[in-house]
Amino acid sequence: MAIERHVEGPAWTGFGIHESAGRYPLRVEGAVSNVVGRLLPGVITTTRHARMYSLHVLAWATAHQRGLDQAQAAELVRRCEVVIAGIHHFHERHRVTLSSAHGEGALDGFLADDRLDVASAAELNGLSAAGFADVYQGPCVAIGTLTAEPYPRPGVRADVSAARAGLGELLELAERPALTVAELRDAGHLC
Repeated sequence: MAIERHVEGPAWTGFGIHESAGRYPLRVEGAVSNVVGRLLPGVITTTRHARMYSLHVLAWATAHQRGLDQAQAAELVRRCEVVIAGIHHFHERHRVTLSSAHGEGALDGFLADDRLDVASAAELNGLSAAGFADVYQGPCVAIGTLTAEPYPRPGVRADVSAARAGLGELLELAERPALTVAELRDAGHLC
């Protein structure tokens, strides 16, 4: 008489997506991120572009210096993000492989006649729904370069003068309504 088989192979969990659908199927990501946050504050998995931290410190500091209201400040931050995405997209190859800059994949929608429409790309729902400040504010708060306010200020560890020395030209480019691809290529040192 044959024995009927009711179990298939060794297993300790359900099968694939049927058991744990969603973004974090192993359900350990929160715990791992918590440990990483304690051991390496400010490290995030959404970018390998260290200049984005400095960009946000510089943009928020400049917004306060200029007396911009919160909406104008957020627009300045988004404009800087658009320009750095354009620079990253068009300059010479990096010495090491870098992931794409935030928003870089949506640049084509704002390119016409060899020009990047900075003003349109920086609008809400342009390159992104509302910019990428929410991605960077938390890590910047963790390392002390921004405050935890809705309209962040430079934190106790912010070196605004160093950020301005390295990225000040980015502010000038971000104020322009459009930039040519040649101008973005020429600004490769800001990437």
